Amino acid sequence: MEGIIRQLILQKSDRISVQFIRYAIVGGVATAVDWGVFYCSISFLFTGYITALVISFSLGTLVNYVLSRVWVFNVSRMHILSEFIYFTLIGAAGLIISVVVMRFLVEVLVLIPMAARIITTVVTLVWNFTARRFLVFNR
Repeated sequence: MEGIIRQLILQKSDRISVQFIRYAIVGGVATAVDWGVFYCSISFLFTGYITALVISFSLGTLVNYVLSRVWVFNVSRMHILSEFIYFTLIGAAGLIISVVVMRFLVEVLVLIPMAARIITTVVTLVWNFTARRFLVFNR
């Protein structure tokens, strides 16, 4: 058991299962930032839900990038600036997906924005991991 925990937490790994578990943890941290900023934006700053989504998604993506680079993937064949640009472009595609899903959930299904934000996070998780794993952080 200790060996598994050590591999999951401390050692560099190219195993997709280890990377996915780490990405899920990093995603949890980035999601907490995203949802916290989203909630505060619509509840205390009274921004519209799309503006709040763009701001919170951007901050969550930045947290995700830093932690993914340092801990999850550990490798990249690109220069760091190119890597960040690709990571951000993938995030932008995820943001577009999120905006479309969010508008549908809020305006068509009449969900409250926070519930819709939670659903959009789940929708974009698979896209973000797969694209970042195979397009940015590979050998």
